[in-house]
Amino acid sequence: MRKNQFIIILLFLIATNFKAQDTLNSFYVESNSYKLYTEKNWTELIKFGNQAIKQDFDYYYLRIRLGIAYFESGNYYGAERHFEKALSFNSDDELVLEYLYFCFIYTAHFEEAMKLSKTFNKQLTEKLKTDKTHPIGYVIAEGGVKTTDSTKILGNGNYFHIGLGHYIAKQFSLFHGLTYFSQTFADHYGSSGQATQFQYYLKATIPLKNNWQVLPGFHYITKTTTFRIKNVQQILSPPPGLPPPPPQMETFRDSSANANYFVGSITIRKSIYHFDFSIGATASSVFGNNQIQNFANITYSPFKKDKLLLGLNGFIHSEDNYSSSNFAMTPFVSVNPIPKLNLFCSYLYNGGGRNVVESNGYIVNNSTDLTSSRWSVIASLAVTKQFDIYGLYQFETKEQEYQKYAYHFNLFVLGVKFKP
Repeated sequence: MRKNQFIIILLFLIATNFKAQDTLNSFYVESNSYKLYTEKNWTELIKFGNQAIKQDFDYYYLRIRLGIAYFESGNYYGAERHFEKALSFNSDDELVLEYLYFCFIYTAHFEEAMKLSKTFNKQLTEKLKTDKTHPIGYVIAEGGVKTTDSTKILGNGNYFHIGLGHYIAKQFSLFHGLTYFSQTFADHYGSSGQATQFQYYLKATIPLKNNWQVLPGFHYITKTTTFRIKNVQQILSPPPGLPPPPPQMETFRDSSANANYFVGSITIRKSIYHFDFSIGATASSVFGNNQIQNFANITYSPFKKDKLLLGLNGFIHSEDNYSSSNFAMTPFVSVNPIPKLNLFCSYLYNGGGRNVVESNGYIVNNSTDLTSSRWSVIASLAVTKQFDIYGLYQFETKEQEYQKYAYHFNLFVLGVKFKP
């Protein structure tokens, strides 16, 4: 009797399992996904389509419908994944190529979009006008002033920068930057001078398959320092009974010094849905400090069109071949509170050692004094489709190299960005 009961229960469990497996079948997946697609019920289509894929129902039309559902819901990262899978079934589908192209555009992966456009046929090229895409991506020009509360030894700094981003045969992009910076200084003994820097920066962004990118960077800095040094005069006391000698005029002598510095950097970046991951290394000879850095970045975008970005840069840097290491980090947030307006805020903390080189060799500190912390705020406004204006404010806390006292810098920058 018990044996018969066991067999009945076993048959019931097997039948139940078969019924659960038969909940989805090829006909039902196709008919229901098509029904949800025609009804534009994107939420239910995403839920149903992902359930079907988990049960190994994976084919061309299901991926297209899921991609469109994600796209129409504003989730371009999720849409990108399904469109790329659809292309693995049919690499020539114009509809999928067009959707994937705009996924790259809306997630600011412009190099990937340009490279994808090379695969378009004549009809799609003319439709999207990718044959008329300007080889120049953007031009920027900015200038500003750097003030300090240590006015007895430092004057205001003047800053100017121009940059150009352009594409090379729709394969990768280059960025060129030219920078000028000058600042006066003095000491407590009457000597003074001026430091002037000219800088050239070059970076390439090379897209690879599966949302990988390689970004090599190079920075050249030439610095000229002019000195006006007060001569020290030794005045001997006259013999007793004689009048003191007449006062002597202060005399100075002029001199100058030139130096050249180099920075080399490379970053490897991977995009996975709402995340960007980067790792890289930098070698710097800036101001005589042969520094090696390793760095990593993570950026998360929870919403569509990068309305909110949260991220963190981390640095390990050493000036003595890692006999000792120091750590620095830069958390940041980017938000679009209203259309056409972007706010970017960041905070740099440096635990010691020398100043770090940031942004793949792009940002180089112009002082041997340590920047122990820095607040940055950038506000950017899209005035037209082609013109952006932006303003930058930075507050730096510096530590004097020898006497170890703290002072501060305020940097004010205004800039314009033109996109042909």
